[in-house]
Amino acid sequence: MKEIPEEQIEQIFIELAETELKPFQEEYDVWLQIPAVQEYNMSLDKRGVGKNSKRQWLRSLWHISTYLKRHPKHFDIGECATLLVKIKAGEVKQLGLSYDGTRMAMRNWFITKGISGEKLTAEGISGELSESFGKRAQDKLTKEQRRKFLVALHQIVNELDDYVLSLEWDLLPCWLYYTGTRIEASLKARIENMTPKDVEKMRKVGTVIARVVDKGKHKRGRMTWRKLCTGELKNKIVRLLEARGNPQEGLLFDRLVNADNVRTVFREAYQKAGIKGVSQPCHIWRHTADQDLLDATDWNYDLVGAILGSADTRTMKLCYGKMGETVRERGLRKAMGLPVEEVKKEFKF
Repeated sequence: MKEIPEEQIEQIFIELAETELKPFQEEYDVWLQIPAVQEYNMSLDKRGVGKNSKRQWLRSLWHISTYLKRHPKHFDIGECATLLVKIKAGEVKQLGLSYDGTRMAMRNWFITKGISGEKLTAEGISGELSESFGKRAQDKLTKEQRRKFLVALHQIVNELDDYVLSLEWDLLPCWLYYTGTRIEASLKARIENMTPKDVEKMRKVGTVIARVVDKGKHKRGRMTWRKLCTGELKNKIVRLLEARGNPQEGLLFDRLVNADNVRTVFREAYQKAGIKGVSQPCHIWRHTADQDLLDATDWNYDLVGAILGSADTRTMKLCYGKMGETVRERGLRKAMGLPVEEVKKEFKF
């Protein structure tokens, strides 16, 4: 050490001290204020990453940091890869350190630091889809379940004794079904982004176009979709706006508090209707829409993606529209020249 300049020794000790996470930095709110974390947070905003994904990644990185006692600025690929192996082997029981969540958080962090995906995969931090990805591809509400749900929902909202609010609740599941729009994006849909936006003009046209901002391809963040509102859905929109005095701007659903409130009311309606096993109270309507419209269009993925808003048909196949045995058998018999019983399928709430 006598041969090493004193300034260099001091710098080495400073770097060693910065490598370890200090006790006070283990608090999540304090950890978020670390400059490297704030820089990462800003990079996610610039990329248009959704708030749910951002929250999950930050939480996972915090769990990694506190478990390893490692300052995030000094995350080491090899150390993180070893942690993944331990998690997968069941050797790490810390809350918040699931294998897939930890793996994707690690991978995203290192990629934003300029590390290539190929190198991360080679080191053991791969980017393959999780085992749970697409496991709800065939989740849906049957037509009878939808009828029971609406009856239960009407019973709940009628107790509020608010006619306009009850019309919003009546429109919402119909909107979720026919447009396939996610709940957060649905509650941000605006009247001025509809064509036409005047009730009297809406009555005269066959289809109302509603522009909404929702998820797109993973790396592209959010996209503006043109949702087609026709038939039953258009009539419900007209009835609601008419009851509100034909407003020309503002939120379409301006009385529903937020997505969490909607999920709470929907869960109550499912329970009241005796519908069990609904783990995604709002998102199941998008699954249902995809399943029904795919069936009605003889599994035309591109057409359904264009109507309901899926830029990536691969993701739609995995997450929303897993083809059933009946349609596969029908397609095979038709291809073999065997008689096929034509079954009329309708995309109808």
